[in-house]
Order: sequence, then structure tokens, then C-alpha cells
Amino acid sequence: MSFNKILYVGCGTNIDIISHFPNTKEFIFVDSQPLNKFNGVEFYEPFYQHQFINIILSKLRILGFMIQSVSTLDKKYYKKIFTLKQRIYYLFYNKPQYINPSLLTFYNTKTKQEVRYYVSTDINYTNILPLYADIKSCDTLLISKHSPSIEYLKYILFPINFVGYSDTLYYINSNDDDKNIIQYFHRNKKIISKYILDFYAIDKENGYIELCSSYEDFIDVIDRIRNEFKLNNKYNTTISFESKEDLENVLF
Repeated sequence: MSFNKILYVGCGTNIDIISHFPNTKEFIFVDSQPLNKFNGVEFYEPFYQHQFINIILSKLRILGFMIQSVSTLDKKYYKKIFTLKQRIYYLFYNKPQYINPSLLTFYNTKTKQEVRYYVSTDINYTNILPLYADIKSCDTLLISKHSPSIEYLKYILFPINFVGYSDTLYYINSNDDDKNIIQYFHRNKKIISKYILDFYAIDKENGYIELCSSYEDFIDVIDRIRNEFKLNNKYNTTISFESKEDLENVLF
């Protein structure tokens, strides 16, 4: 298996997945945070993630990645999302950091790996040419906890690997439409081969990667991993007792 350049949308602070791919040379991470935890089209103070940048800097530093550059990709983006009241307010106060789409680049000199993290970026509302170029050159789409918008499929030029973690729901929600990739694939199985070369299932608990023969097989493997996890937890549950007498009452 070869995962040379991985695209992970909705990465958040889930930086530790890097350790599962020691041979990957480049990671493309995308998230609408810190601007907004849910989307990149509005600024709402309670949804702004004040510590987001500090957390990813710290986590990447622990893994040996040092920041190389910071680029603001759309310096006027805040004008599109501020309300009139917010515009007036921030004439007199400093704007929150990184509310414009930005690219943070990191490098690990020991492993020779690079991380390009697009923050405050939502492909549905931003026009970011460097991101489009990165998507086109990726050979792997990673899914964990979040299903990307189908907008990303527009920039996939050839079939790539689909790597899905066991911590993600891959079933159709009847209340959703086809605007995310998982829903779209479920309802349009005939077109999957246009975008996906191979499917891989990853156990979130240990990082074990398993090649699957098809999308249906991938779903079955994910279900098996989850069931094994539930079974192991059931029989490995630790019970504490206040005294020897309590333990004896249970055993005898």
C-alpha cells in the first residue's frame, strides 16, 4: 500500500493519526476552525475556537514538526462574514486571529514529512487555489469522524485511495442529502470507481490497516472492527471493590 500524500478534511486537533502513516511524505489537513467549528461562512463568537491554533502547534511540535510558514490566503474574507455590527465593533478592537483562510506549513526534519494545514477554510465558501492544487496531487482521502463535502470530488483528477477509520459512521442518514461524500457514495455506488482506487479500513484503537475488496467489504470490515471493540470492552471491564468482603460477595 502506498499513501504518499493524504487529504484529511475536518482534521481538527486529531493530529495523532500522523503516527499511523510513517511512510507518507505529505499531509493536507483542512478545517473551518478556528473561525467556526461547524462551517466557514459565519463568525459567531461562541463558535470561535480560541485555543485551536495553539493546540495544533503544540501537538505537531510533540511529533517533531516545526512551523515553517504562515500565509493568509484571503485577507478580506472577514468582510464577507462579518455582520454590520461586527464590522463596526472591530474598527476599534483587534480582530480574532486566523479568521481568514490561512495556510500553516510544518516540516519534520527527522522523518522528512510535511504538513500543510488549511485553517478557517470551507471549500463550499472559499476560493483557495493552493488547496485545489493540493487536492489534485493527493493519492489518498482519509475519513475520520467527518465526511467531507462532495465539492472535494471536483478536484480529484484520478482514482485515489479511500482510508476510513472505525470511529466514523458510514451509513445513510435519511435526513441528509448528497452534499457529503459518504452519503453521495451510498446513493451513487456506480460512480465510486471514478474516484476511488482501493478501500482501506483502519482500526482507530491500534492503527491497523486492512485492504478491502470493495466499498461493501469496507463497510463489513468497519462493522467487524466495531463489534470486536465492543466485545473486548465487555470482557475487559475493570470492576473495583471497596473491600475484600465486597469481592467475596460477588464471587461466592
